[in-house]
Amino acid sequence: EAIHRMTSRRIWQERRIDLPSYTYGKSSYLRAIYGKGSLTLLTLFRIMGEDNEKEFWRRWSNEFSFSYPYRADFIHQLSELMPLTDSSFVSALLSSTNSMDFSVESLKSKLIIDNAIDETNPDSSRYEITIDLRALYPAGYPVDLRVEFNDGSFRDSSILLQHGRTEVLFVSNSPANAAILDRNYKYAVDRNLLNNSLQL
Repeated sequence: EAIHRMTSRRIWQERRIDLPSYTYGKSSYLRAIYGKGSLTLLTLFRIMGEDNEKEFWRRWSNEFSFSYPYRADFIHQLSELMPLTDSSFVSALLSSTNSMDFSVESLKSKLIIDNAIDETNPDSSRYEITIDLRALYPAGYPVDLRVEFNDGSFRDSSILLQHGRTEVLFVSNSPANAAILDRNYKYAVDRNLLNNSLQL
């Protein structure tokens, strides 16, 4: 995966991966299809899940063993097994010339001053948690967000990020010490995995 990430980086914004092979030059074909293409498929299959990926290849083999599939056939088969989405997500990911990136920009925990809080009981403290996230060219599909707290607990959720900055705000019984986007690395097309988390 790391090799594909390095070889496809230069061509990411230049070429789509869903074009006929004759439209590429020799070196751009290798980088686009074997670099960017493999990362794109890895992303789709990780989002789809292992069981659905096996089902995809079973259906694909049964339907196209003796016939020629087209781009629309591939998108249709993927979309049928992709949870929470339709063909527009798959199509956008395959034809994208943008470099997707998710990052956690800041994480803050602010003690809420409330007269109702029992100051002799530390467990009654409440904190306002603010997380500043940034997304460049998200694909319109939810991204997993995990927030970890000082007391050892954590909070998992999914968030649909828009291009630009998004602020996540909630209240917790403990200060947050880490925020992690896409902790299972489903988005192999994310151009920089090192900025997906922030630990205090």
